[in-house]
Amino acid sequence: MKAKIFVKPDGSVTILRLDGCGMARLDDDESDEAYLDRVALVTIEKNESLQGLSIVNVEAGELPEYDSATRNKWRWDGSKVIVDETIGD
Repeated sequence: MKAKIFVKPDGSVTILRLDGCGMARLDDDESDEAYLDRVALVTIEKNESLQGLSIVNVEAGELPEYDSATRNKWRWDGSKVIVDETIGD
């Protein structure tokens, strides 16, 4: 499963997952990549804070396991999303 990572200047991230997009596909032939690209464009249009950010494509399985206690600590380290334990709660 695919995901797009929007990397903010401080290294924090916004994640757009293929399974959580909430938009209908154009048709059955739309690839996962094309669908996620289209959803990303709409998301950027609706959320000014994402405009101009670097976007990295990853497999969703490469992301840390979701935990609400550590989600605010997710950071891009230049090659992957990590949980930065140096960030306070």
